[in-house]
Amino acid sequence: MTKVISVRLQDEAWEELSAIATEHGLGISEHAKSVLVGSLDRQDPRLGANLSSQATVPEQLTTVERHTLATLHRILARLVDASPLAKEEQRRELEFDLGRDGDQADQLRMARIIQQGWVSEYPTVFGDVITELPRRDSGLVLDILDMFRFVGVSLEHLGTEDLDALGSYAVRGLQFSGFDANDSYEGALLAYAQDLIQRGKWSMLAKHFSPEFPFDGGNSHHSAVPAYRRMLEVFTPIWREKLRSDVDPGHGAFDLSRDELANVAAARVHPNRR
Repeated sequence: MTKVISVRLQDEAWEELSAIATEHGLGISEHAKSVLVGSLDRQDPRLGANLSSQATVPEQLTTVERHTLATLHRILARLVDASPLAKEEQRRELEFDLGRDGDQADQLRMARIIQQGWVSEYPTVFGDVITELPRRDSGLVLDILDMFRFVGVSLEHLGTEDLDALGSYAVRGLQFSGFDANDSYEGALLAYAQDLIQRGKWSMLAKHFSPEFPFDGGNSHHSAVPAYRRMLEVFTPIWREKLRSDVDPGHGAFDLSRDELANVAAARVHPNRR
């Protein structure tokens, strides 16, 4: 079921919103809907820091803005050498990104396409600019990695007796298995998660992104997000309650109990298969 809402705007506000919507290639109703739905996204306090030296983080960029910024960064990248101390895989990634720029002839041809306005040739210029990953979806990646980090710590602190009672099947269900690289949506989530891991975030989960068997760089080779969402539905209220509780935030203070872990693990299984 869908609901319809209506709002009244002053002429000046309408014209301004209409201009913004047009800039993003949307009608004003579509733009208003995207803003309203976006307000439901996870709010990361790190992005909302009120620092006088920090500019507002844009929620969306036009294709032209993104292409311009990417081009400027690539120009800067050619002015510096890859650090000799960088890891081999990091150097290979840098060399791949630089190689995407082609040669002088390629760059001059793209400039000519843009200058002449040959719209049918625009995919040549903009083809490597992928769809933005909305904050809602990047927030989902953060939530999933957070969940498995805290679940992993809780498992490490669990005694042998509780581990045996929990059972090997539940323990396996509490392991991060990656995202499906063969699915366009999960593949985008995987790329973001891989970048976070490469930058040293969620280091305890780094092994799950190893190129070695059975991790395959974090590629689950099957749909994983629906199961993660079900687990989050159980994990999130448990975690929020622990944050609200008046306890000393010392070693193991926020660990999930055996029963709580069992409930999170059970949620991974689809209801029709339980």
